[in-house]
Amino acid sequence: MFIHGNCGCGKTYLADKLADIFNIPVCNLDRVIWQPGTDLFRDNSNINKDLDNFIIQDNYIIEGVWGKAIEYILNKDIQNINMFIFIEINLEECKYNILNRISNEENGM
Repeated sequence: MFIHGNCGCGKTYLADKLADIFNIPVCNLDRVIWQPGTDLFRDNSNINKDLDNFIIQDNYIIEGVWGKAIEYILNKDIQNINMFIFIEINLEECKYNILNRISNEENGM
């Protein structure tokens, strides 16, 4: 299952809730794509290796915005993608969610 949408639309929240209900693992693309603690991309070969290791599972949820990763997985594992969810909420709500998340992170939550 893929969950895709703009930043701040609730992808991670929905993925975590569905993972709890169905007892399946979640891959957050932000954690795969970015070098920890930076705004720099990891090397594509490392990203692809991590994605390959994740999609060997029978059921999974991948959530994120990065189109290259989604395209990569669709080309590798299209037969196991049973659902694609696109979340679209208004821009003001996305901005509110992003700013709220940043504030919570700064306060150690």
